[in-house]
Amino acid sequence: MRIIASDYDGTLNFGGIDDRKRDAIARWRKAGNLFGMVSGRMVKSIQQKTDEAQIVPDFIIADSGGTVVTREGEVLCHTVVDGKEALKLAKMMLDVNVKSVNLHADFFCLIKPEGSPLKEDEFYLSNLPLIEQTPQVTANCANIPQALTLIDRINAEFSDTFDVLQNGRVVDVVPKGVNKARGIYTLINHLGIPKESVITVGDNGNDIHMLYEFNSYAMANGSDSAKAAAKDITLGICELIEKEL
Repeated sequence: MRIIASDYDGTLNFGGIDDRKRDAIARWRKAGNLFGMVSGRMVKSIQQKTDEAQIVPDFIIADSGGTVVTREGEVLCHTVVDGKEALKLAKMMLDVNVKSVNLHADFFCLIKPEGSPLKEDEFYLSNLPLIEQTPQVTANCANIPQALTLIDRINAEFSDTFDVLQNGRVVDVVPKGVNKARGIYTLINHLGIPKESVITVGDNGNDIHMLYEFNSYAMANGSDSAKAAAKDITLGICELIEKEL
């Protein structure tokens, strides 16, 4: 048995998810293998996207590696930080004028700067419901230079608590030691599958750990950092599966 652990945004969904991709994944599984998602999204968000695409992943590794869930719904790990520390981080992000901050919680939680127009399920820090803990805080920056400046500040002020994973102009901040490779190790240790049986595929900076650690492909449309970390390059999931079968 082998495993494909695929990023979602910019990877599985690059160019959309069509019958060709669904058929390729079905052939991979028919050969006795597993196919699952590894994403910076929350579990609920990945489930919504894969349901819409008519794909049921064999596993979900969410929150950039902090949460691991089997196909049967068993939670193998869920690494979090205290909500008060996360709110301090969110306030700092808003103070440097990021467009919005997303706290991963039991509900959709998008925090906007005070005075910004709010839609349903959007909040200001001043009216945010209590969040006792969170596995990830995400800043949506205006551009990459702002993202890089924010990363420097997080590393200076919060390095004992958080690690930073850049995804273009998006900055994902996770509990210390969390990354997608760690999430995959949690999964394969549970399944009793060797490291050599894992194939990872991704496109951006938050995929680097898993691309470097395992047999891996970077998307041809991906970032230079992802390509440098990967063992090979692919045009997409269909081409990867065709080659590996």
